[in-house]
Amino acid sequence: MTQEVRIAIRVPSLKDSIDFYQHVFRLPLGEHWDFHGQGQILPAGEAVIELLDEQHTRFVNAAEGDPAYDAPVRLAIGVSNVAEVLERVPAYGGQVVWGPQVTPWGDTNARIKTPEGQIVTVFQVSDAS
Repeated sequence: MTQEVRIAIRVPSLKDSIDFYQHVFRLPLGEHWDFHGQGQILPAGEAVIELLDEQHTRFVNAAEGDPAYDAPVRLAIGVSNVAEVLERVPAYGGQVVWGPQVTPWGDTNARIKTPEGQIVTVFQVSDAS
């Protein structure tokens, strides 16, 4: 049985990235290490792996305002209030790329670019879901 899903993101400035994820998404600090470089765990709640075929990937990218986005992995973070998260993004070196907008499936989604250049979908599940 799987016990944990861990997403590792290579970043040019660990301090700036910690500030961004901790303050924008309100993630707590977890384990930190300092050997052969540094690393920081930011516990982010429950994780799921969402597998999409090519057709559905194109549909989601178009619905989320970025039909040209073509990365094999998309990081998506669910939050309780997309608008509040987007307000914090610029203060910590990020950029709002698209949104917020209600998707065809009823959630409110936006895309941001983190200081290290990672595109992240920020989503808020609708009350009707």
